[in-house]
Amino acid sequence: MELLNRRNIAIAAVVIGIPAIALGWWLLSPLFLDSEVDEAFPMSAGAEVPAGMTQEDVEAEMVEAADQPDTEATEPMPDSGPTALLSGMFTDADDFHQGTGTATVYELEDGSRVLR
Repeated sequence: MELLNRRNIAIAAVVIGIPAIALGWWLLSPLFLDSEVDEAFPMSAGAEVPAGMTQEDVEAEMVEAADQPDTEATEPMPDSGPTALLSGMFTDADDFHQGTGTATVYELEDGSRVLR
């Protein structure tokens, strides 16, 4: 009988312990984990994607071109590219999750929108 009682206690400890540990991690991890998000704006956001290429291919080519030595342009650059539509700051959703930052919505030349 005592063996059965110990087995039930062990099962109850596992059934209660695992969710308690998961809940504790979820509640306490923001106190010691700090994440900062600062995504680079895609270089290919305003580029025209040629037929037979994907946005990722264009991005890879532009990153490679950015690594090349600088040359002086003789013609002025056109006034085109992403346009900031909306921008706003956010702070502390609550006392526990203390996130802050700036969010901006950009409209690309093709009409699509990107949040940064």
